[in-house]
Amino acid sequence: MDFAISERGREKWEFQNYQEGEIDEMIQIYEKKGINREDANLILRTMAKYPEFFVDHMMMQELEIPPVDEDESPLKMGFVTLLSFLIFGFIPLLAYVVLFPLNISSRNLFIIAIGLTIVTLILLGLLKGKLTGSNLLASALLITVNGALTAASSYAIGYGLSYVTNSRNSDD
Repeated sequence: MDFAISERGREKWEFQNYQEGEIDEMIQIYEKKGINREDANLILRTMAKYPEFFVDHMMMQELEIPPVDEDESPLKMGFVTLLSFLIFGFIPLLAYVVLFPLNISSRNLFIIAIGLTIVTLILLGLLKGKLTGSNLLASALLITVNGALTAASSYAIGYGLSYVTNSRNSDD
């Protein structure tokens, strides 16, 4: 966020002090995308009448950095992330917390935890798809596959480390 704000400030200064150079730079970018020079010139000179919009557009086209809401609080975003990890990260543990007193085997508890994790990932993917307006099935599939691969990798690393440190349980 700091980097994006810094780059935007630099681009804004360049636009204010070297407007023609910035417009020419953008015309070249448009030409590389297949827009003829005359059309690119018309489009960009019209955009240049609106400096804030032009700078934001330049950030995306030239630097591939989306505009940042400078009022967005990193502390707030961090808190939301922490809360999400606590809530959604606890769901797989529910099998152990709720079902442990029933003397279910470790293997079965683990399988139930995997099931809860997959259901949670699917629901998160559907929620993401709904909030972003993207394809629900594709979003659910992407989140589920990404989460499953991440969980499997973590499990494999932990399992491997248990061999290295000779700390495996007899139940494994």
